[in-house]
Amino acid sequence: MSTYGLGAMYNGTEDKIQEFINRRAAYLGWSETEAPFFHVLLRRINVGDFVFLKSYPPNRGLLIKAIGIVTEPQFIAGADELGARIGVDWRCVPDEPLVVGPVNDKADFMRRGSIYEELNPRLLRQITTLLFA
Repeated sequence: MSTYGLGAMYNGTEDKIQEFINRRAAYLGWSETEAPFFHVLLRRINVGDFVFLKSYPPNRGLLIKAIGIVTEPQFIAGADELGARIGVDWRCVPDEPLVVGPVNDKADFMRRGSIYEELNPRLLRQITTLLFA
């Protein structure tokens, strides 16, 4: 079982988090041509893995906006107007984002991207605790 963080900001200004939650899915807005590495990561996500929607404003650090469990593997890229998708049962959607802040473990640069695998044990415990609270 793995845990992945995904962004939901399109074009730098369009927050799609509520659409992701309403559609019970998470999306990758980049095409495979634009971001092949992101698509490799998306294809690694399996049913039962944990995912969370996040942002990483430089002045605040990591913000967690929703946490869920993957219910469907990746659909074909471009099959939806929001991009390639995975089905997600969003189980934790706080009213306000959880402010984690800078983690300072030399991986914060990855947390700024559209998709990444979270490996920090402290954050994994925090995410799991919130998911099953």
